[in-house]
Amino acid sequence: MGMSKEYRKYFSDGKLMQVARMTLMRIGKFGFETSLFGVEPYVLNMNMPIFDTEQEAEDWILSTGKWKSNSNFKALVQAFKILIA
Repeated sequence: MGMSKEYRKYFSDGKLMQVARMTLMRIGKFGFETSLFGVEPYVLNMNMPIFDTEQEAEDWILSTGKWKSNSNFKALVQAFKILIA
């Protein structure tokens, strides 16, 4: 699958709580591995559903309203750096 997509969940004060990364499991389905505070190890989270497609998994995690896409975060950081430069 190449590089895993990551999603982050934050406490109300803005501190990182948890990181989830999408993974293609051996059974051919997509699931999420999670890590508290973004520190290794990442463990397959069986409390989260598994999906047939990558798009279904991404749609689900973003629809919860609790997770933010890491790719969006990286883009915001880059835009901020450009803005303050």
